[in-house]
Amino acid sequence: MKSNHIAPGFLVATPYVEDPNFAKTVVLMIEHHARGALGMIVNRPTETLVSSALDSIDNNWSGDPGAVLWYGGPVMRESCWLLHEPLALDPSEGALNVAPGLVISSSAERLREISNQPPPNLRIVRGVAGWGAAQLEDEISNGLWLSADFSIDLIFRESHEKMWREAYRRMGVDPSFLAPSSGIH
Repeated sequence: MKSNHIAPGFLVATPYVEDPNFAKTVVLMIEHHARGALGMIVNRPTETLVSSALDSIDNNWSGDPGAVLWYGGPVMRESCWLLHEPLALDPSEGALNVAPGLVISSSAERLREISNQPPPNLRIVRGVAGWGAAQLEDEISNGLWLSADFSIDLIFRESHEKMWREAYRRMGVDPSFLAPSSGIH
């Protein structure tokens, strides 16, 4: 169902997004205000193992050995973000409640704590998606994005291969019926 707000929520790329960074993506919107917007792609795994990435910064990973980093977007690619369920850790240490049941963390201390005992619902994301003032509104009015309500299960329970189509299904929209247009969507 479409909502009147963008963050927290999702942006779902329309079939007309040609930028390879964003084609068929689902973007978790973290912030949206007059100065711009910030989000992260949640359906693009990389081939980089979390254990390899953390070993390179002398941090041991005790979670799933097959866990991979996720591509969050083309901005600040060297930054690492932890997208996870709320934990019994001090919430003031580099953590922000994004939506009910979802926290984003960025501190090195939080990364060490989570690496030692990863929660079941966790994504380690490199990079983010960012828009300048009025840029996102222009892209939406040009038919590049649809907004969708936040749902934690879309992130953690839906496979990345099916997430884009599932986001459309939840909105009650068949992406093959979308026609390129301008206007508010």
